[in-house]
Amino acid sequence: MSKRFGETFEDLYSMKEQMDKLLKTSLGRSAVVGEGRQRQWSPPADLYENETEYVLEVELPGVKMETLEVSALPDQLRIRGRKEVPARVEQEKVFRLERPAGFFDRSFNFPCKIDPERVRAAMTDGVLQIRLPKVGSQPGKQIPVQGG
Repeated sequence: MSKRFGETFEDLYSMKEQMDKLLKTSLGRSAVVGEGRQRQWSPPADLYENETEYVLEVELPGVKMETLEVSALPDQLRIRGRKEVPARVEQEKVFRLERPAGFFDRSFNFPCKIDPERVRAAMTDGVLQIRLPKVGSQPGKQIPVQGG
């Protein structure tokens, strides 16, 4: 017995709703916005390295700097903060909310030790850039070989 065209998409949509519920429940995150509760979100980040340091860039548009907390350990960096839901959202009839809001808490581990005392962070145009110097890493030095 074959299904009609519309029934297949209804099944897929139902499956998507069930997966969304499962993920929200398993991650222990509330999807409710308003009533004093906000959901948790995860800002996108890029991490790369060069010879002397790791560089982490995190997209945080709309996040105020006073809500940010950045802490570093020799092998880990943690970024926490929040992005407020615009006040007008509580007063208007909302049709769609796609921009994330609420609390975030991200941790990044590094294969090489970093120097927490020399970590630098700056926010420009909604992008937080953190430079994490590697411990004991100095640019390589060319060693001349002498003949005998």
